[in-house]
Amino acid sequence: MNINRKYADLPDLDVAGPDTYETPSLTDDNSTVPDGTARSGSSSSHYTDFDSNPNSPTSSPKISRARLHPDAARSRFEPS
Repeated sequence: MNINRKYADLPDLDVAGPDTYETPSLTDDNSTVPDGTARSGSSSSHYTDFDSNPNSPTSSPKISRARLHPDAARSRFEPS
């Protein structure tokens, strides 16, 4: 690690350890997922939650389920 003179006298600076922004090695199959990590799908889909009945007992009153209309929203911010 190339240490800058500005930081050379800091007492807790670990010059021998790895930098925190280093990432683990990737496989050679052009994958962007690090070795040994796999993501599983979520047990609940945001699509089904979005389309669910807002009056169902599993819905939360704090979550807005209103549909968005991009053209109507855009017209609010475009100059007349």
